[in-house]
Amino acid sequence: MLSTKPICAMLPVFLACMMAAEPEPKGRINAVIQAWEQGRAAIGRGVVDFSFDQAVRWSQTDIDFLFCDMEHRPLDLNQMRLFLQALLDRSQILQRGDRLIRPTPLLRIPAYGREANHWMIKQALDLGVPGVIFPTVSTAAEAAHIVAGARYPQPKDALIPNPAGLRGVSPDMAMRYWGLSLLDYASRADLYPLNPKGETLVIVQIEEREGLRNLDDILKVKGLGMVMIGPADLSFSLGHPGNPEHPEVESAIQQILAKAKAAGVPCGIVTPASKVVERARQGFHWISTGELDAETMRQVRSIRLKP
Repeated sequence: MLSTKPICAMLPVFLACMMAAEPEPKGRINAVIQAWEQGRAAIGRGVVDFSFDQAVRWSQTDIDFLFCDMEHRPLDLNQMRLFLQALLDRSQILQRGDRLIRPTPLLRIPAYGREANHWMIKQALDLGVPGVIFPTVSTAAEAAHIVAGARYPQPKDALIPNPAGLRGVSPDMAMRYWGLSLLDYASRADLYPLNPKGETLVIVQIEEREGLRNLDDILKVKGLGMVMIGPADLSFSLGHPGNPEHPEVESAIQQILAKAKAAGVPCGIVTPASKVVERARQGFHWISTGELDAETMRQVRSIRLKP
């Protein structure tokens, strides 16, 4: 019979390597947060093709993030894992000398806030994505449940012990993707801006009347990284299906933006390329759009975010 003693003897060494702390990692990992700290909106686009070749294409662009939609496309986490690996460009990593993941992949999962679903959160984060987008979050309780599922339980001497975290611990894929040991990953994977050093964004979508009614309470939930407006769903909920430019829909969009600004919570939106500059001037922190020419991109990035 094959002895298991050598394998067992190596386990303490393996675990020690995983958990060993290393020097403070240089720079940001999440390019969306980096853009905000530079005082500008993060610019990106939606993705529904998670092929290897498309990932390589996106890795060669200058956008900040990819809005990876698996709400309205099949939830294929194994394909997402391959997509993430293909996004990494070794030459860029060597040139920059840091761990920045650019463009930063943000995964939208299918589960609505009312489904109180933790397993999708855990699986998405364990792939290594630095942010998860949650469709149709309409109450503060739903938002708080999401935050708990995205955060690790905190040590007794934690500087930011609350809100309590419920995320299970086995992030070997995420550790590899971020280039960190277990303890460094657990620290850096905390929620931003709750933890200023955190790299994980919890993004909740406001898409229906109930979410509008409860927005003030939702914005008070500690651990939220951003509220995102879904104009298409909002148009249906407000009685103007397929017309996201209807005055009542636009009024709701401006109401969400104003309340988010007042609460100090970043606000994002999906918008046509023709309205990107306008949305940046309005103060949106995160703008997902279509193809942008170099001049429009330069113009948008020159617009400073206002406190």
